[in-house]
Amino acid sequence: MGPAVMRLLLALALTAAVGLTPGCIRNSARRGIEPIWMEMDPASFVVGTTTRAEVLDRVGVPSQVLALEDGTALYYLLERSRADGVILLLYNQRVESSYFDRAIFFFDDSGVLTEFSVSEGAGAR
Repeated sequence: MGPAVMRLLLALALTAAVGLTPGCIRNSARRGIEPIWMEMDPASFVVGTTTRAEVLDRVGVPSQVLALEDGTALYYLLERSRADGVILLLYNQRVESSYFDRAIFFFDDSGVLTEFSVSEGAGAR
């Protein structure tokens, strides 16, 4: 065999070795806004007293503002996900876990809090 053929065979062997080598994956992502509401005491939001302006001032810009028939809602969300896996020639596996921190505040037409809910554990951090 000539040197050109030997180089071609070597290149093919290296390509095959790299392409068939098993590998591991790890991925993590954060989507949404920082969960400031998790550090606040839920009792600091008082139905019938707290205003929309106060919530916006204390918690910040929401992920979504929802227009409702008789008022508005501010929806806050942070999603964290993590994936681990292995890639083999004949078998692949990936395990993904997602965690959500949420808060939602409902206001009447005058901007007064009528109802709210925050993720479990809020105020405990």
